Amino acid sequence: MSAISTFAAPESPAMISYRHAMSIYAPELADPSDEVATSSYVATDEMLQGLQLAGSCPTRTAFVDKLRHVTDFTGSGITAPVDLAKPKEPVLCENFVKADPSRNSFATVQPPAALDHHGFWCGQALSNHS
Repeated sequence: MSAISTFAAPESPAMISYRHAMSIYAPELADPSDEVATSSYVATDEMLQGLQLAGSCPTRTAFVDKLRHVTDFTGSGITAPVDLAKPKEPVLCENFVKADPSRNSFATVQPPAALDHHGFWCGQALSNHS
């Protein structure tokens, strides 16, 4: 069985760092690999980056404008790079995982070099022009 994931491989440095941070700051969380927990961590990272970019007295406008200049947001490496200047664009990168032979965990399916972007499989949007 294979599945797609928008998050980095479990054994990646970014996910190891994430699990370490969660063990320190949210030890009560039973499963830090839970999609809601991981998504919340990435959303918080985006908010912190936006506040940092907006300056010492941030406004909503500065926050949004500055984030729109970020073309490679990765949530500290947890997600494939996202161009925040194009918020309506489709997701072009995913991570593929498959059940390992023991059927107790998932193993990352490494992308071929031509499609690899920091461990993610990346493609391009299909044109709707004939």
